[in-house]
Amino acid sequence: MPMTLRRCRPASFLNAIAIVATVMLVVACGEGKGTGDGAPSGAGAPAAASRPAPAPVVDPEPTAPVDPTPAVTDPTPSPPPAPADAVVAAPDSYPPLFAVVKTTRGTIRIKLYPNEAQMTVANFVNLCRHHYYDGLTWHYVQPAFKISTGDPAQATKSGSLGYFINHEFSKLSHDSEGCVSMSAAELHKVDSMFFITLAAMPGTDLKYSMFGRVVEGMDVVRAVQLNDRVDSITIEGDTTWLMLDYAPEIATWDRMLEGNLRGR
Repeated sequence: MPMTLRRCRPASFLNAIAIVATVMLVVACGEGKGTGDGAPSGAGAPAAASRPAPAPVVDPEPTAPVDPTPAVTDPTPSPPPAPADAVVAAPDSYPPLFAVVKTTRGTIRIKLYPNEAQMTVANFVNLCRHHYYDGLTWHYVQPAFKISTGDPAQATKSGSLGYFINHEFSKLSHDSEGCVSMSAAELHKVDSMFFITLAAMPGTDLKYSMFGRVVEGMDVVRAVQLNDRVDSITIEGDTTWLMLDYAPEIATWDRMLEGNLRGR
């Protein structure tokens, strides 16, 4: 059997293979070195660490400029308002009061004395509020002495006022004409009748309660005749405190007058 002999490769071929192997080794060693800053290169190298982004800058809100001059405050602040239900103090004395008496002869103006004859004036004012004297006559006229009106027999259905008040005596004196006083209905008692003097009557100071004086119309007083009529009597002035002070008495008087006045 013929023998197959292996052929031997020439030396040049082997040298070429050695050169190629050397080149490949050099290339492989170059890829394994660093890039110069110590960090590995190539696709397998880890990514560089990222730095945090800087925070955005926010502009501050504008503010009003500060006034270097201090605010001026009122050194005398206003007092607080008084409460709605504040109590008003009563006056030391009653204000002036006047009675305007209109008659068939003219008008008579009387100054009242509420501070000297309080209850007497309160009773008189209350009767005038009820128009008690309207239409009554001057039932007593004596020249150079006095004229009188206010008879309950004319004004009431029962012929009586239904109540009395006590006399009030003061320093007031019947020292001239024009004095206005209550007539005595009973001993130390008065009701609605009053008179105006036509002359001084000093001896009657402790007998009749004087509560007023004529300041206008004295000529009318002198001209009044028997059975002349009183048209009306109205009160001028603030009677508030007087009526408040005698509110209990006035309530009693009003009960007596209710349904008892003629033509009311």
